[in-house]
Amino acid sequence: MAPIESIRDLELFRLVCELGSFTDAAAVAHVSQPTVSQAVKRMEMRIGSPLIRRSRFGADGGLVITAAGRVLVQRSKAIFDQIDGLNDDLKHLNSPSRYRVGLPPILSKYLFGNNSFATLGDAVGGNVAISTVGSQAMLHKIKQHTVDFGIIAVSGDAPDIPGIDMVKVASSSFGLVTSRNRKGITPRVDIGTLQRGDDDLNFVTLNHEYVHAQASDQLLNELDIPMPTIEVSDVNMMKSIIASNQAIGLMASIAIEDEPEFRFVPLDGAQLPSFDIYSFMNHAARHEQGAEAFSSLVNRRFDRDKNGKS
Repeated sequence: MAPIESIRDLELFRLVCELGSFTDAAAVAHVSQPTVSQAVKRMEMRIGSPLIRRSRFGADGGLVITAAGRVLVQRSKAIFDQIDGLNDDLKHLNSPSRYRVGLPPILSKYLFGNNSFATLGDAVGGNVAISTVGSQAMLHKIKQHTVDFGIIAVSGDAPDIPGIDMVKVASSSFGLVTSRNRKGITPRVDIGTLQRGDDDLNFVTLNHEYVHAQASDQLLNELDIPMPTIEVSDVNMMKSIIASNQAIGLMASIAIEDEPEFRFVPLDGAQLPSFDIYSFMNHAARHEQGAEAFSSLVNRRFDRDKNGKS
């Protein structure tokens, strides 16, 4: 028997985890809060394990995602990626002129907020099929020429890929990310502070679909003590864990741009790789109007930030 009876139940559960609130999940899904609670309870009954615990504190009960809940969220990402891919494939049959654009989640959020499809479609003047995998996974798509143009993060030198133009547009630094209200973290942290250890300190990291994993691996290898580590496959899940004070994480500063609930803490004494951002374009798309429009949009955004304009 399958542990999940309804994709809708799984979707509501993911919303609760991403937003940290049954109330907010219900509002986003346009359903009642009891509907969301019942969906989570049905899954817990089918799986036979609690997925979310509530404490007495917090506006929505101080939600804490259990170990089983984290596993379910990680696995469900692949399920919804398959569903989204099916929708894209079906739409593509009726939209042969659409552009295939690569936008890793962190860079997509930075450039377009939460409305990348509509904003990007308007910008490039055509229908778009957006691939939103992490930059490491995106690199494979670029090598296979299954995306026309887009943006990618690279740690180190840009790869030389036949038939692909890559132009560096910006850089961002890695640092610790904590919730704004987490206590015991100073405005700057030396790696020696982490090495001395903290029994309550957990570390959350993205998996190796993201370049963030390279920086996290390097930091954890430099530490003299083992640190309990949570690995997730979803950026919003990582942020949810950090926001709930279950862990701290290592992220590029651009990943939490304009998100006041988080605090970016520079980490001194650690040898971390760079987080360099490149726009890329398949040679076959060089003279496409949409590709040129995308490049202009990306350059304007990063030039604006370099000049300190709002």
